[in-house]
Amino acid sequence: TNLTVRMRAVQEMLDKIHVLFVQMVKDRRGGRLSGEEDDLFNGAFWIAGDAMDHGLIDRTGDLRALLQERFGEGVKSQTIETEKKGFLTRLLGADAGSLLDPSAMIAHFEKAGLWARFGR
Repeated sequence: TNLTVRMRAVQEMLDKIHVLFVQMVKDRRGGRLSGEEDDLFNGAFWIAGDAMDHGLIDRTGDLRALLQERFGEGVKSQTIETEKKGFLTRLLGADAGSLLDPSAMIAHFEKAGLWARFGR
């Protein structure tokens, strides 16, 4: 069917992207990589410690701290907002409409509790 043809085309494109991604990582990480290629590039997600053990990353941190380390404390960085947030969104992390829905409120506070417990 037409859908099957499109799905095959998408899969072929994803396979090509995967090959390019693997080659780029190998070119940039080189001898720092450790582990079998099938394990490193199987599409799995890595937590930071495991990624460091396999040479996929050098360390953990945030962009602002890295910029300050490289260019000094006076470096300026600008955050670019992708969408304008209203007062309630900035205050509570939810839009005003969802505050009227009790289940949405509960879900919001459960999520906030999980982030508070396990970190961001």
